[in-house]
Amino acid sequence: MTAAIIIIGDEILLGQVKDTNSSHIAESLVNVGVRIKKILTIGDNEEAILSALNETSGNYDHIFVTGGLGPTKDDITKHAFLKFFGGELVLDENLLAELKSRFESRGWKFHDSNLGQAEYPDSCEVIPNGRGSAQGMLFSGNNSKYFVMPGVPHEMEGILHGWIIPYLKNEPTDTYLKYISIGTIGISESGLSEIIEPLRPGLGLIEIAYLPGYYGARLRLTAEGIDESEVEERLDLALTVINDQIEKYTYSTNGESLSEVIGNLMREKGLTLSISESCTGGLVQDHITDVPGSSDYYIGGVVSYSNDSKINFLGVKPESIERFGAVSGEVAEEMAKGVRKKMGSDIGLSVTGIAGPGGGTKEKPVGLVYIGYSDKKTSSSNKYLFGGDRMINKKRSAGTALGILWKNLKEAS
Repeated sequence: MTAAIIIIGDEILLGQVKDTNSSHIAESLVNVGVRIKKILTIGDNEEAILSALNETSGNYDHIFVTGGLGPTKDDITKHAFLKFFGGELVLDENLLAELKSRFESRGWKFHDSNLGQAEYPDSCEVIPNGRGSAQGMLFSGNNSKYFVMPGVPHEMEGILHGWIIPYLKNEPTDTYLKYISIGTIGISESGLSEIIEPLRPGLGLIEIAYLPGYYGARLRLTAEGIDESEVEERLDLALTVINDQIEKYTYSTNGESLSEVIGNLMREKGLTLSISESCTGGLVQDHITDVPGSSDYYIGGVVSYSNDSKINFLGVKPESIERFGAVSGEVAEEMAKGVRKKMGSDIGLSVTGIAGPGGGTKEKPVGLVYIGYSDKKTSSSNKYLFGGDRMINKKRSAGTALGILWKNLKEAS
């Protein structure tokens, strides 16, 4: 099945809001055999919406649309679809009562402008939205189906996973599209390419994509065919051949994030963790606590930005800062030891560095980062130089710290 995505929103074209919807939709639909062929981003105006509908109608099996379903005057998606597919707006009394009840239970006033969110074209099937007031819509015509969803990511994801994907799974298909996502750490996409490209002749009909990232390069293997079991066999064979060569870098072959894999290892080994951060400002802890149930193994941490906090809370020696500087292997190691002892955890992890754009010297330039690790048997630190961009430095530092933690957990007995 082929598909297109239409993202509606002036705020995206102006750069005020990042479009995360298209990537989430595309990634979520691969395993139900839907391949995205085109993504359009357009403004909140009727002419642009009608033009996008004309461009995609009949050229793709499915079109996924987000944005412009709110209660304000600039939300015109519903009316543009009404003009394109015909019909008239009808008021759903049951939906109106439900929306009023939902507003009342949350202490919100139901304004007259919200009345329109209970009106929908009679030419569509209404798709329920359990996370918001704007319902989705399904239109059919010219051999295409349009799935229209709100632009708010949380609401869009609820409709996509709760209604649309189950709907698509029940549709007949004459082709199967499957993929495997391999997460790696400690190697670049070019490094992966050098290892994997010589293996291509023995992999069969497999698409290979190298995806760079601050938290490690990701490798995607994709296969398509008319026989589902044959497609899966091709993928399994390719995974086996490739992973034999990159196993020491591979933390996941089923799409798990590095933080999720770390969490599983922490539980499996019965270990606890605490973290001290300086230049990353809590970013490492944010990734650790993104995982549901992380309280099973994560005790807590501190953002020890100032020298005084490093000394007074973590027990870093003043003479270490004076002699080596706050950004040094010695201080990183003492930070890791200090937070481990302070929190009473099995493992302590630390990050200290110069994120920039200022603060660097010839001896210690912007992008210099030290990551410390400490457990009950050993303590160490590693030096890195990431570059001149502040946000990139923070993300690379956090990703590298997670990679060091993962490597030590794998080797822990």
